[in-house]
Parts: sequence; C-alpha cells; structure tokens
Amino acid sequence: YHKTFPRTYTPWLLSLTLSLFILSTGFAQDSWQRISPLPQEQTLNAVTTIPGTNTLVAVGEGATVMFSYDNAQSWDVIHNPAGMNNDFDCKLVQFLDSETGFVVGDKCTILKTIDGGAFWAETSVENEDNTIIDMAFVDENVGFAVTYEGVILKTVDAGDSWVVFESEMFDNLTTIIILSDNRMIVSALYNYIYISDDLGESWEEVTVMQESAWQISGIECSTGDVLHISLCLYEGLNCTTVFGISNDGGETWSISDNNSLCSLDAEIAFIDDQQGIMAVEYYLVGFAVKLYRTDDGGMTWSEYECYIPDYKINSICSFGDSKFLLAGRNGKMFQYDVSTDILESLSTFELPETVHKCQFFGEETGYCLAKHETSDYSSFNTLFTSHDMGLTWENELDFNRIESDNCMSFSSADTGNIIFTDGFNYTILTTDDGGASWFYNVYTADFLSSTSILRFMNSQKGYMGCEFGIYETHDRGESWDYVQGIDDISDYGIRDIEFLGEDYVYFAGKRRGYSTFLKSVNGGVDWSQTGLDSYQEVHDLVVLSESIFLVALGSEIKKTTDGGDSWYAVEINSDTLIQANEMCFPTADIGYAVCSGAMDNMLKTYDGGESWESLNTNVTANLTTVHFFDENHGIVMGENGIILRTDNGGTTFIEEQPAIPEEPSAITLFPNPVTDILNITFEDPQQRGELIFYSTNGIEVLRRKHNANVAGIIMNVQTMDAGAYVVHYVVDGNIIETTKIVIQ
Repeated sequence: YHKTFPRTYTPWLLSLTLSLFILSTGFAQDSWQRISPLPQEQTLNAVTTIPGTNTLVAVGEGATVMFSYDNAQSWDVIHNPAGMNNDFDCKLVQFLDSETGFVVGDKCTILKTIDGGAFWAETSVENEDNTIIDMAFVDENVGFAVTYEGVILKTVDAGDSWVVFESEMFDNLTTIIILSDNRMIVSALYNYIYISDDLGESWEEVTVMQESAWQISGIECSTGDVLHISLCLYEGLNCTTVFGISNDGGETWSISDNNSLCSLDAEIAFIDDQQGIMAVEYYLVGFAVKLYRTDDGGMTWSEYECYIPDYKINSICSFGDSKFLLAGRNGKMFQYDVSTDILESLSTFELPETVHKCQFFGEETGYCLAKHETSDYSSFNTLFTSHDMGLTWENELDFNRIESDNCMSFSSADTGNIIFTDGFNYTILTTDDGGASWFYNVYTADFLSSTSILRFMNSQKGYMGCEFGIYETHDRGESWDYVQGIDDISDYGIRDIEFLGEDYVYFAGKRRGYSTFLKSVNGGVDWSQTGLDSYQEVHDLVVLSESIFLVALGSEIKKTTDGGDSWYAVEINSDTLIQANEMCFPTADIGYAVCSGAMDNMLKTYDGGESWESLNTNVTANLTTVHFFDENHGIVMGENGIILRTDNGGTTFIEEQPAIPEEPSAITLFPNPVTDILNITFEDPQQRGELIFYSTNGIEVLRRKHNANVAGIIMNVQTMDAGAYVVHYVVDGNIIETTKIVIQ
C-alpha cells in the first residue's frame, strides 16, 4: 500500500547531474533483432503501477528498468539509468505520483526521477554500506527506508537526500508500510513487527506467533488498517506455512493454518479490499511457486490448481480491474486474472539459462550447448539444434553437468562429441547422424579431472584439455593417451584448441600459472611453445592463417603475425573494462567478439583485429558465443538464454539504407507485412508521442504511447486481427505522420 501525492517541483535538478538513458526495444541502434527471450532476460525484482496512469514499471538485474503502456502486452526496456553499469541490480521501484519515482539498487543506492522515468539521477544516501530493502512515504517530502542490517533512513526533502534515522533498535528488517493514519509498520525476518504512531519516535514490538522460530515470509496491506502476513516454521526437513490477518493495524493477529507447504518466501498483493493473491515459493523436487487467492479480504485462501515449476516470483502488483502481474527469475512474467481464474505466461524463451557454445555448418545446421540451472541451484545441460540460422531451436538431448564452455565439438554437420560428468565418471557422447542417435564411452574421474576443452579435427582424431594434461584420440574417443612430444605435459591446463587443415594444431592455455601457446605443424608429432606474457585466463583462440592468430586473455586481446613466435596487445576502444569471451572472423579483416563488461558486451574489428570498437547491443547480459555466416549476418548468445541476430553487421539500420530520403519519415514500421513482432523506430527520439491504430473502416483499435528519448519500440501484434491498419503518429495532439501496416 502506497500513498499518492500531488506533484511538486524542487531545486533537485540544480543540485544533481541528470544522466540520460535511452528507452530501447530489444534491438540496439536499430541493428539487433532480439530472438529470445521476450521481452527481456534479466531477473526482475519489483513491479508496480505508476499512480494516476495505466503504466506498469518493472526493475531488475543488469541495470534494467521496463515500462508497459498496454497492460503488460509489450514493454519498453531501458538500461543503465543514471549511468549505472551492467552490474547494477535494481531491487525496488516506487512512484509517488505520475512523475516522481525511485529505484533502489545495490547497497544504499537510490535513483530518482521527476519526469515519469525519462531521466534519473542518483540521490545522496548516508550509511552506504547497508542494503536497502523497502521504502515508504508519509507525504510528498517525508519518507523512510529500511535496510536488512536494521538501519532506518529518512528523507525530508522529497527523497533528494537520506540520513540515518534509527540505527540500533532493529535487525533483519524486510518491509516498511505506512497506513492511512500515518501508522508506520516495520517487519523483521524473525516473527516480529514494530509499530510506531509518531513517525518512528517510539516503537511497539509485536510478536506475531508465540514460537520465536517462525519467520515472516511476506506482509502486505490491502486497505485501511488491514494487514496480511505469511509465516513459515522450519523443523528439520519439514516446513509449515501459515497465513494471518490483522484488522487493527498489526496489533493483533488471527492465524489460519490451512496449508503445509515448505514455503521459503511469499509475495502478497490485493486488487481491492476483498480480492488478492499470494505466491508461495516451496520445494517440490526443486523449487516451484504455488498461487493462492482470497475473495474475502484474506480470511480464507484457496489454492490455484496448478503450480509454476522451477521458478521464483520476486514481486506482484495489481493492474486493471482484475489482473495481477507476477515477475521474477530470468525476466519471466505471468498474468493472473481473478475474473477468469486464468494464469498466463507473458514471456517466451527459446533456450534456458546460459548458452555455452554454438556451432553452425552453413545456414541449415546449428548446434548450441546450454546450461539449465534450476531454482534449487542444481543444473543440467541441453544440446539444441537449429535449421533456420538460429531463429528457432529444438531440444535434442539432456545430460548431466559439464565443466567448461568448450565441452561440445562438432567436426561436421553430422559428426559431433560432448563430454559431461556425474561427479564420479566422465562420459563422451558421439553422434554420426546429426544427433539422431548417440553412443557413449565412460571413463573414471581420475583420468579426466576437470576437463576444460574437447575438440575433434575429424570423426576419428581429437584432443582434450584437462586440469593437468592434454590427451589425444585416434579412434573417435574410445581410447585416450597423453599428447606426445610435449615436455612436462601435466603442467599444462589447455583452454582452447584450433586446427588449420590436418597438419596444423594449436593449443592455448596456462602452464604453471602463465598463459602459453603451443603449435604443431606436422599433425601433432612435434610441438613448439611460446609464452603469452600474461597471467590472465585464456578464453578463446582464433586462427586466421598459418601466421596470424588472436587470443582473448581476460581483459586483453593479443595478436601474432609471425606464427606465434611473438605476441602484442591490440587496441580495445571501450570506456570500461571488458573481457572477450569468444571471437569470430567471417573475413580476414572483419571480426566480432562477444564479451562481459561493465557497460559493453560486444566488440567489432575492421582491420583484422588490430583495433576493436564497442557495439551497442542494448542488452546488459554477458554474451558468451558468436557465429557470423558472413560479414553482416550473425547470431550472438549468452546469459539467461539471450539470442540476438543482426543482418547488417551490428551497425545502425539507417546506415544500411541505400539512400537517405530528402524528408525522413517520422516513424518507420518493419517488417511490413508483420506476423508477430512489429518494430517501430522514431526519427526524433526526443519527442514523446502516441501511435493510434485504426481499422480500414475508421474504428480505433489500439493506442500505444511512448516516452521521450525512445529510439524505438517493439509490439507483439499476435493478439490483433489480421488485416490492414492505418497508423497515426501523434505528438502534442498533432498528427505528425500517417502510414499503413498489414498484419498477417
């Protein structure tokens, strides 16, 4: 429950430097098409509605803020508010009115907007070592925030600055609620709530349950002084969950024990004084979420007939007349409608979790290896196949965990190998028919300790790098022996293996803590070794010719032009530290590198790797693997199942136009005709505007607003009827442009 206040202007803009960030649409610089997931991949921590509007706001990891203007059907995704880097974790969002809002992030970082989210700035916060968990405002100027460490912060200047108000009374604080009569409720993790009727000057401690071991997993106010709570009690491997209600502002509680789930957390939200839902996290062969609803103000709760497996819901908010938005792990969102009792997914995913490696053979056959980490932190791996250049993927094979990103190797479209472990033994899977069938060999863990890379030159010959040694096979993996001709071979930890024809073999990794490079020019009979003058971990090795190679080493990329005898660091033009994870060169001059970084996650070179420029992908997830079919058409993949495609080399869409029109269109809609995802770009992103869709007989079908500083938006038009539509683009009440779109 949060109050709404009239907008007031303060001299805040004069004292803080505003940072502009751009609302994006899943394609950066109009050059990247987001394949999956939709609408985005980062875990969401909080959702809310902006008072006085129909706008939904969601925030999460990866410095992510999202706005929806059409009841959660499509989203404007923005990143790096106030210049926060990709590691910034947005924990909480709250708007006081249609313009003034706050985002709480790591530690005691609080961002503020006074224009509905177009601009954000960092506020001044005392005691920066604490972690803010929740905030609430008494009026437009006075507000409080609680930290997990037990500190209460206070602002008296509309959130421009925050100072320590109380620092010794509490511990493990989780929630702050201000009721309609200015009663302040603060809850702690362990069975206590604290009540203040004088804005924190004095406090009354209330024990919700008699047994002190109970933990509060969720608390919410539905209306007036009515509070709802969920608590759990751990007894060995068992856990009991109960729901409670207070009708007097938290002074007394009525507990209803109607449930015995192992609840680790709960999120509660109400749409009015009677109807509400509770999402309870529990354990059922892995973690899952079960929903409960109430139609009598929380007196009784009924269980929804199905559960959400392998998921964690972090936040719930109500919107519209009867709907709830549920948001959580890996950006997955659900909509629950109490009027129809239907739970609907609002997210689409092609792949689970992190993609380790992809390989393509022409445009018809592609493989990728992905890790699926369940919500109980166990994991398994899956091999996926694609036959349309990475647009769609099919589950080919599930197996146990791998120990490195490079444990998949296909030497052709039909022939491939995968190595994985169950913790005791290692298994090498082999296919000769593109994954239709597999045979396997099992080895002891002592033999293949911590396998880091598996590469096959052809169907018979392959190499494997382990923690202590390099092995080779000549019988498609049935038997393995130490590579001959390398002294002290157990000192080597190889991280990448590449081939050039049948004779040239290259290894890159570490020897006794130093980065090193090995090569053979006679099929692995004789070897030469060169140091790379670095202690950093090798991530990738690329061979451009018999004499030109590049290696990604931590935050460096090094190159050799003399066959590996000498190496030098190349130029990386990025404002922040960036680590290249994998490189791909479709031509001798043009190359791409996918990366992990504070602000950037992709690089491009036009001169054979001598210098690299950052590309704006407009995603903050780390990218792990890349393949380009030619210098313009490529696919990149990474954390949380992210898949991006480009058809113009990652540069701007406008640069790829054959000519610049004399009078550029105010808006561009593509593709046209469209079947599912419609991309809309704006000539002047500084404008705030509205798109109005009309049927051909003049009936208004849909309105879609966008904020200022939006380069473009994406819309899912699958819910619209097929046919032709007239689209008006309206700015400040004036029709700027009229165009047509056909939905198939």
